[in-house]
Amino acid sequence: MPLAPTNFESVNMIINDNSERTSLPTCITRDMLAAHNESNPPHLPNRYSAFMSDCPDNDDTYLDHESVGSLADDLNCVDGSFGDSDQHDESAESSWQGLEAGEKDVEYTTSPAHQYRALIHAAPTLPVVEKALNDLKLVLKPLQKNGVGHIWVDLPFLLRERLEQIKTFLGMFISKSKKADMLGKGSSPQWMAASLATANAHQKGTYYACQLRAWAKAFIMDRDDLPFDKYGRSKVSKLDNEELTNELHLHLQSVGRYVKAGDLVTYLSDKEAQSRFGLKSTISLATAKKWMHTLGYRWRTDHRGQYVDGHERGDVVDYCQNIFIPEMMALQARMRRWMIWLQDEVTLKQVTKVMDILEKNYPESDHVLVFDNASTHLKRADNALSARKTPKGIQEWGVETMLLGENGRPVHGRDGKILKTKVPMQDGQFTDGQRQPFYFPPGHKHAGKFKGMAEILRERGYNVSKLKAQCTKFKCPEGATQCCCRRILFNEPDFVGVPSLLEEHCLARHFKLIILPKFHYELNFIEQCWGYAKRLYQLYPPTKKDEEMETNVHKALNSVPIECMRRFSNRSLRFLDAYRKGLNGKQAAWANRKYRGHRTLPDSILQELDDNQIT
Repeated sequence: MPLAPTNFESVNMIINDNSERTSLPTCITRDMLAAHNESNPPHLPNRYSAFMSDCPDNDDTYLDHESVGSLADDLNCVDGSFGDSDQHDESAESSWQGLEAGEKDVEYTTSPAHQYRALIHAAPTLPVVEKALNDLKLVLKPLQKNGVGHIWVDLPFLLRERLEQIKTFLGMFISKSKKADMLGKGSSPQWMAASLATANAHQKGTYYACQLRAWAKAFIMDRDDLPFDKYGRSKVSKLDNEELTNELHLHLQSVGRYVKAGDLVTYLSDKEAQSRFGLKSTISLATAKKWMHTLGYRWRTDHRGQYVDGHERGDVVDYCQNIFIPEMMALQARMRRWMIWLQDEVTLKQVTKVMDILEKNYPESDHVLVFDNASTHLKRADNALSARKTPKGIQEWGVETMLLGENGRPVHGRDGKILKTKVPMQDGQFTDGQRQPFYFPPGHKHAGKFKGMAEILRERGYNVSKLKAQCTKFKCPEGATQCCCRRILFNEPDFVGVPSLLEEHCLARHFKLIILPKFHYELNFIEQCWGYAKRLYQLYPPTKKDEEMETNVHKALNSVPIECMRRFSNRSLRFLDAYRKGLNGKQAAWANRKYRGHRTLPDSILQELDDNQIT
């Protein structure tokens, strides 16, 4: 049972943060300390519990050293020196023995303040440490209910790290003390030596050794007194709020192509933004820099040291303006018959299920499936046409792919690696629609071999005798189309228009498929629905049960109001119309904010942008 002086008359004052002295009553209860603690925050990294044997209220028998504030400083004022010691005085020895025996009261032979200092800052006895070490091992690895084996406890990382260090410290103290007894050095304790050795083993200094001694003694006196992280236990980033993340993306997009971390600090300085997202103040510049990386921006020194992303990249803009937007605009005239379904990360099996549901419930409508521009959605067949690795000359060549067993799963070798095999590339197609085999037929002197890019292009009417296979690292000059064999073949119609597996799967069932541009999350309103659902999910009570997690996920997804879905859809349509009118990301974000509630932007938007100098 934790111990403390039975009377605090000799220590009748504490020092506040403003150095004012406040008298304390002889018997201190927890209620008194709670009120005192509001104006006197704790100074120590963890608390010390102390037993009060003469308090009239038996329910208020524990005194938190942390709650007293700077009581340690007062003890220092009363008794002189203050710190850990390897010396056992008689009063401290009797106190530790009482603690070892489990007594609830100890008779003090010296002043209470000196006795308290001696108990807290003197080395404990060996039996007490051995008992505490055994209990600490059970905290880290509790026994199973049947008493056989241990179970894993999911402790916070920093707490587990500190407890492991305390365990090492106590074990080293026991070992050093027993070794000293064997060498005939009497009961010379090794408390400080063991703490310094443990701190040194973890590349720490003398201050950390003092912390180890404080944590260890706190645990010895109270098994519930664990060295938790004093900076709090919440590890949830503000960026986990999808609504905040989307607003930050939109703000950075409205700033322009080049943005800086200070733009986040400025935006979050607005009182309205702080109240909307539950912030007490803006973030620091260091935090803003970390957030920029989390949001997907990278530092570039060749553009005045500002962040950029791929939103305005040339190939992305070209796909958005010349492929995605024209396809979406072509559907508007028939939008009442066409039903657009936006998807995120899905597999072919899930797409099949989606198409089954749509055909069953909406057989009279034409359906368009819109997918993210993810690599999983763009994956082609293993033997699909590709000019990326084809050789120029004739040779034994094929497309390398995984070796699959009869069950359709990859086959592994003895070393555990997936076995590979080579398959022929599928035939190409001439401009007139005729098939062009890429391998020599049987009976030819090179039967079964790959023709090579030179022969394939010669059959298509190109003269490539003086062309090399490819430019260095396939980085052809800008605008060049016939600089090397690989570039010519790369631009051939049958090589350009190779459908993905997902597209082939959808077209086989007469479903149209459209791929969203890269870095344009604002065009897919389902992402905003996901963000809304994630925010609701975070409000549910935490649980470790899979069944409850799954229930909460379904509950959060079903809680997204249809009104919000329509509002998110209108927002995406406004961005689509902005890009169709030729606006860049910054201009589109500005226009989207001004014309909330509209599906399209007015024809005068370009003039408004000029008037407001939005470029």
